[in-house]
Amino acid sequence: MSKQGEKWIYYLLVLCYTVQFFFYTYIYLHITRLWKNSLDKSNRTFRKYHFRIWIEAFIIGLIGIITELSPTPLTQSLFTICYTLFFIHFSIQYHNYGVEAHNQIKKIAPALISDKIIIQPEESQEKKILKQNNDLIKEKIDCWITDKKYLHPGITIQGISRQIGINRTYLSRYINETYHTNFNTWINNLRIEEAKRKLTSTSDINLSDLAESVGFADLAHFSKIFKQKEGLPPSVWRKKQTIHEKAS
Repeated sequence: MSKQGEKWIYYLLVLCYTVQFFFYTYIYLHITRLWKNSLDKSNRTFRKYHFRIWIEAFIIGLIGIITELSPTPLTQSLFTICYTLFFIHFSIQYHNYGVEAHNQIKKIAPALISDKIIIQPEESQEKKILKQNNDLIKEKIDCWITDKKYLHPGITIQGISRQIGINRTYLSRYINETYHTNFNTWINNLRIEEAKRKLTSTSDINLSDLAESVGFADLAHFSKIFKQKEGLPPSVWRKKQTIHEKAS
């Protein structure tokens, strides 16, 4: 490439730099006019940091243009010194600006609280999907309990997941989080509650028949689970309930 071509490219780059410099200067002044009056007089210090940094950046930009148009050792040295001092000062002002901004936020926060302005974070898509899944599982589980399908012997979580059309992992997590227990204990609790209803409504029911009717394989297992939950064997619990009913 000829020297003339290199010269034109050089001046084109300088022109681009100059256009950007004045364009962003205009943008800054325009935006500043929009928000500076919204701050009250007590915030002059806050605005001072902002304006001072802009003035320094503006001067550095002008020196940069002059240096490019007249690249002498003096202008280049002046630009380097000013550029270095600017960034040292900028780092200090940036720290002060952050401290002042923090103080202003502390002043504004009580007003927001007193006016009961509460900004709730937007619920993530993952949480929305999880909530929808839980609502669907709850609806299906409630129907399953209403139909008393927990009284069928040999129930497994895989079997329930197939019956209600819910993934086994989702179903297990829902039971753990909602009822704060595992699957087997949850099923046993449902069966014991049904057994208690039958014991109070039918006083002469045979305990072996009762155990079978609520889904237990045998009386021994039923009695063990019943005592774990209620603190008494089913026969003693029934007598205690009968005495209590007669006394009342």
